Amino acid sequence: MLAALDPLGLTTIAPQPGLEVFRILFGLVCTLYFAQRLRSAGLCLGPGGLSDNLWRARGQPWRLSPFAWLPRSTRLAQSVLLLGLLGSLGVALGFSVPWCAAVVFGTQLILTAELSFLATGIDFIVLMMNGLLALSEAGAALALDAPVGLADTPATAVWATRLMQLQICAIYSFTVVQKLIEHQWRSGWAVYYAVQALVVARRWSHRLAAWPLAPRLLTWATLVVQVVAPFALWWEPTRLWALALLLGLHLGLDLCLRLWPFQWLMLASLPLFIQPSDLGWP
Repeated sequence: MLAALDPLGLTTIAPQPGLEVFRILFGLVCTLYFAQRLRSAGLCLGPGGLSDNLWRARGQPWRLSPFAWLPRSTRLAQSVLLLGLLGSLGVALGFSVPWCAAVVFGTQLILTAELSFLATGIDFIVLMMNGLLALSEAGAALALDAPVGLADTPATAVWATRLMQLQICAIYSFTVVQKLIEHQWRSGWAVYYAVQALVVARRWSHRLAAWPLAPRLLTWATLVVQVVAPFALWWEPTRLWALALLLGLHLGLDLCLRLWPFQWLMLASLPLFIQPSDLGWP
């Protein structure tokens, strides 16, 4: 009866080794993400920076950001970004994970509000996943707060993990819908055009254009994987195959195109779907 009312298993309590691996990898990627933004803090958020000029042009409306009511300075920008960096590092190390994830969520919320006109899917992935991490029971293993191995991960509530899994599947599904709207994806030439774009293509990837069949196959393979994977990840017999396909997809895209940190964030999220039974654990 309860299982019928809860098909996603939101009320389940079980060991979640995949959640701990995700926490470490995602925390490290977010640390690098904030470190990169910290380098350009003044340019984007400082006085006379991109954000300052754009909000001045809009008449400085109120927004959920300390830059709206505090004197704008490069030090303020660096402090906000440093807070996010330290919170992300705390998540990766397993130090007060819910609080550190909440700090990262709050920091990213401020940055998204301040730079709303530049926000991308990457920013919302960092925001939403850290928000759910703050509500989860991550940090039960491989953490400073809980120095136990993955095999000894205690049983915890899985509802927040389920919501993170649904978020990842929604990203793949939404991406496919957006791609199918565009002619270059429907015609099979999207990868061909991408590997010739100097802005995102890596130096060697333009060689793929010499064999037009290869980019076309890669275009169709990308669509097939992103259509099938969100469903295959939920079925135990196909879960590891789906994870392997997604691993190959993101590694291949990262080798060809400079789309950091999107590929890394998605790669870090894949362990969320690993169950103890997939590892042969009871």
